[in-house]
Amino acid sequence: MGSHSAIAESAPRRTFDAGKSRRAQSLRRNDRRSELRRATAMGCHRRICVRRASAFDALLLPGGHRARGMREYLESEILQRHVASFFDKEKPVAAICHGVLLAARSISEHTGRSVLWGYQTTALTWAFENSAWSVARITRFWDPNYYRTYPEQNGQPKGFMSVQQEVTRALARAEDFRDVPKTDPNYRRKTSGLARDSMDDETPAFVVRDRNYVSARWPGDAHTFAKTLAGMLK
Repeated sequence: MGSHSAIAESAPRRTFDAGKSRRAQSLRRNDRRSELRRATAMGCHRRICVRRASAFDALLLPGGHRARGMREYLESEILQRHVASFFDKEKPVAAICHGVLLAARSISEHTGRSVLWGYQTTALTWAFENSAWSVARITRFWDPNYYRTYPEQNGQPKGFMSVQQEVTRALARAEDFRDVPKTDPNYRRKTSGLARDSMDDETPAFVVRDRNYVSARWPGDAHTFAKTLAGMLK
């Protein structure tokens, strides 16, 4: 019993000081406000932080899917302004999959139109998006829109909110959206959704380069897409 008392007395006492706690919380809030002001000055918002285009040699716009997270990326006005800055300065820009949609939504200060106006591009095709969506309705029946970032609303035709359709609406001509021509000798490999390119095999890939801009459809084009961008930086 005596030994138990000695241990109890030697144990450090913890005292809650409400005043100190409130002061600490106030300091933390002030720190967060200061951090937010600094971040805003640098062009940062929440998880998105961008610097001036002049600080970089090129811009890469990755893709993805699913409304959660991806919508914040695609709808960010901060990112759209910076994408437009890269295009207006004619710096190399590379976009793949949904990344092309971010470019399509970015408005040039010079023209007042999408930065892709007058460019040829590809992106995630409706064929690929619809195929993945159809499979997900069975394999992910609890979350059938897993592969649709923007499902159609009432009255909209099927595919209206697909990446391909929205990107096409931002272009100068519908034919500026490029897909694999049926005359391509590797048409089946490029459009099956089963074959992916590699560093040594570009036959399944479809990549479109137009001046300072390169685009691709999906991860199956990634190696050829990356090599094309690397060539633009030499």
